[in-house]
Amino acid sequence: MNLNKRGWGYFQMAWMSGIILFFFLLTIILIVRFYNSMDLELKKSSASVEAKTREKMVDDLERAANAYMEHNYEGIRDVNEIRLTSNKLFKAGLFAKDLYGSCTGYAIASKTNGIVRSKGYIKCGSYKSPGFDNY
Repeated sequence: MNLNKRGWGYFQMAWMSGIILFFFLLTIILIVRFYNSMDLELKKSSASVEAKTREKMVDDLERAANAYMEHNYEGIRDVNEIRLTSNKLFKAGLFAKDLYGSCTGYAIASKTNGIVRSKGYIKCGSYKSPGFDNY
């Protein structure tokens, strides 16, 4: 490139513009690829967080149902299956329903020979735990 009083020529301007355009497009492609890879990682991590939250809700429902059965059926050795909804357990002060947003659920609890057993079922949005029955 020869600088003189006339400035650069058309060929030098086209060459420099082409180089700048090439690096500009390369930067855009790299940014888009990086953004897409981050989006996939975020989706994977949020899905695992949702699964852990659902598991925690089922565990909390089962613990609350066990506490409800032991408190309300203290002297009784055998109790057939009882459906305890998350609302009922919340009103009894055994379940923190507000931690789980719009999720609902219930636990089926029973007591045999003084031993309490319970199984929790939840519904969160489109997800339903296996065996969930609309009541």
